Amino acid sequence: MISEFEITEFFRYLSLFDSLFSGNPRIRVQNATTNQITNSMLAATCGNEIFLNVDMIKDKARDDERSYVLLKGCNLHELAHIMFSDSEFYSIRDPYVRHCFNFLEDCRVETLLAKIYSLAGEYFHSTTGLFFIDQWGCLYGRKTFIPSSWIVKARNLVKGLLSDQMKVVENIIDEFQLTTNFAQRLELAKKLVNFPKFFSVFRKEGEVPKNIGKTKGLLKGIGEEAFAGLKKDIERAKESVESSNQKEENQKESGKTFDESIFSEK
Repeated sequence: MISEFEITEFFRYLSLFDSLFSGNPRIRVQNATTNQITNSMLAATCGNEIFLNVDMIKDKARDDERSYVLLKGCNLHELAHIMFSDSEFYSIRDPYVRHCFNFLEDCRVETLLAKIYSLAGEYFHSTTGLFFIDQWGCLYGRKTFIPSSWIVKARNLVKGLLSDQMKVVENIIDEFQLTTNFAQRLELAKKLVNFPKFFSVFRKEGEVPKNIGKTKGLLKGIGEEAFAGLKKDIERAKESVESSNQKEENQKESGKTFDESIFSEK
């Protein structure tokens, strides 16, 4: 069992790491209270403060080692928002558009941070596997750092509902990640609202933190560095997904069942 003292010291380390990595000395990581984020949320960001719901994260992790991994992964997610998200997010009034933008933005900022800090991809691999393993959209948006076979498995879970919309939604996700202009990303989020089947499948209260960074990314050079080559990474990941999909189709034709062991892949 992780003690209160150990949590305090770990948060001190996270605050120092985040400040040094981002170049923003004002970042502070702290345990969330119900006054800061809702009980259903794992983490949130407000300005330079990162709030982590320790009790909820420990409950999901179920052991101390995984607790530290998930705390670090959730912290890196919120740090990515501070570095890469725009304050214009708060101008979005429509709750449906806001939710879709948040979903797309979560995938985008994790992809950007993993591009410049490969270890972040390892932590996001763990958090994605725990929180989104059956959610095709959340997996597809993180395809550059998770196994493509996860995405294929999740695709099959919703293919009957979304077969006519799947490719269009995936293209929206890809375009959102390659767009640096907020206004253009907002228009893509509005397009996603037009796919009610997708929205009904993935709309869950508390699935995505509602408070993202109120400050613009401080080091624009980091954003540019992360963006360089991202298109190639996304194309490679898409090819890997399609290859895995074709492999499964071939297995079905030969009478073999889907290999459930893929969820242990790293």
